[in-house]
Amino acid sequence: SILQEIKNTSGHFSLEELTQTVQKKDPRIGNITVYRTLKYLVGKGIVEVLELPGGVRKFELKKGHHDHIVCENCGSIMEFENEKMEALQKEIAKEHQVKLEGHTLELFTKKCPNCKHQ
Repeated sequence: SILQEIKNTSGHFSLEELTQTVQKKDPRIGNITVYRTLKYLVGKGIVEVLELPGGVRKFELKKGHHDHIVCENCGSIMEFENEKMEALQKEIAKEHQVKLEGHTLELFTKKCPNCKHQ
């Protein structure tokens, strides 16, 4: 199934990558079926979307909260967690008298450790 393929995928993937993986196992599954299933899973909070520069969208199976560092040069995505960043966001919300429902944070670089090894 499409959800099983998502669960078997480590890291982030594009719609095209997921479609190719699914169709290798079952060529009868069409692009639109994969798209609609992915859209449904995003809507249900099972899969998260990462919006990248240039209109690129990557997806990942939802797991505990984390943020991303995205390399604009090679496209690699590094996940990180930072307690100080989380505390600062709570402090900012308190200053503005709002309750946060969530957030996304993407930091961008032009050269990452992956690039340096190429």
